Amino acid sequence: MQYHYVLTWSESRGWYIDWPSTIAKFDSLNVYVPNIDTWVFPGKDTESKEKEDELLQQLQVLLDQLNK
Repeated sequence: MQYHYVLTWSESRGWYIDWPSTIAKFDSLNVYVPNIDTWVFPGKDTESKEKEDELLQQLQVLLDQLNK
C-alpha cells in the first residue's frame, strides 16, 4: 500500500502535514492499494489504520527534526 500526504513548508510553521489539503486532494482516500488499483480510507481498527498511525508518528519525528 502507498500512503499519501500533502507536506507544506512555511516561514511561520516550518514543515507540517497539511491535513485540509490532504483531505481535499485525495477526497479522504489517501491510501492507494496498487494490486487492486484502488484508493481507500484507513478506517478504524484496520491494518491500514495501524500502519498509518505508525507512518504518521515516524513522519512527525522527521518533520520535527527538519524544523530544528
